[in-house]
Amino acid sequence: MHSILAYGKDNAGLLLVDLPHIALATGLVAPYRRHWVSPFYQLAGRKMSTGQHHALWLADLMAEGVKADATRLYLCSQHSSEQDVELSLDGLRLHTRLHSDLLGLIARLRALDRPGDDEQPVRDALAALAPRVHAVLEQPLPEWHQYYALFVACCRLGAGIGGARAARHWLATFAGCFGALVPHAAALAAPG
Repeated sequence: MHSILAYGKDNAGLLLVDLPHIALATGLVAPYRRHWVSPFYQLAGRKMSTGQHHALWLADLMAEGVKADATRLYLCSQHSSEQDVELSLDGLRLHTRLHSDLLGLIARLRALDRPGDDEQPVRDALAALAPRVHAVLEQPLPEWHQYYALFVACCRLGAGIGGARAARHWLATFAGCFGALVPHAAALAAPG
């Protein structure tokens, strides 16, 4: 499991230099393994600012029933390393529904107990997907929108599965490839 810290470029000095040095010097906590810097997070066209009370607040997310997995999905879908990132509560709501659909897909695939038709095309597609995911994650500055696109492609493959063996293969591949993005869902998909 890798820890990733996401923030806007205005906090880069503090979060890239100051806090990691403090963490290393004190030994109390490990620095984040990766940093995800965006030009700026915006809300309704304005830079998000907690100091100006212009932000998405945890209390609002909790009131909406937004889960951490859904929040990570949404941030990954919106990531840009080159332009400001516009966030919205509506976008979080959409990804909350997507996360709920994902949990339903995982439950359906775990319950499959019958052989499917020709499962080899699904297995081949999953075998091709995994190295692409790992290639994105190995980049020094991952293109998170690519990771999100691979996540969506994997979910589409899962939606078409009707047999138990392909389902088990999909669940294992999903858990191995997307645990950093949706750890709760990946844990549900993990074999065993």
